[in-house]
Amino acid sequence: EIEQLFHTALEECPLTGLVGFAADAFRPLVPATLTFDIESKVDESLIVKTNPHMINTILQKLFNNAVKFTSQGGITLRLSCSDDQLCISVIDTGPGIPADKKDFVFERFSKLDSFVPGTGLGLSIARMNAERIHGTLSLDTSYVGGAKFDLVIPIHFDV
Repeated sequence: EIEQLFHTALEECPLTGLVGFAADAFRPLVPATLTFDIESKVDESLIVKTNPHMINTILQKLFNNAVKFTSQGGITLRLSCSDDQLCISVIDTGPGIPADKKDFVFERFSKLDSFVPGTGLGLSIARMNAERIHGTLSLDTSYVGGAKFDLVIPIHFDV
């Protein structure tokens, strides 16, 4: 019974609605000084078996960080997929995160900049949510020119 409390219900979701909802909620929060783009290499008719609320929560945490740390340039939401996985990336043109801090930023209460408001819980919560939907959330340390976070989730999940 206790396991059921922590079980995250997965449902079939159209990709456009899944990502579109989060992007639409975020767009008004983007300062006029920044751009916000969506790049998709994914068939718009793709159906993903996941939890839309978890995806939305993860993306909002990533978007909030991107806006918080990006003063010029922009934020990009990039979608790509392989045969069985969907990759949702949030990319910004902020100061980036040093490679040696790539795991630290996911720890609870961790902050690289104590002058920026926040509790240091956003990325920790986002990663936990990603794991609850059988996905991964990681920092792409090969990306230069800002920060790039990759949320990778299975397209179909058979229990």
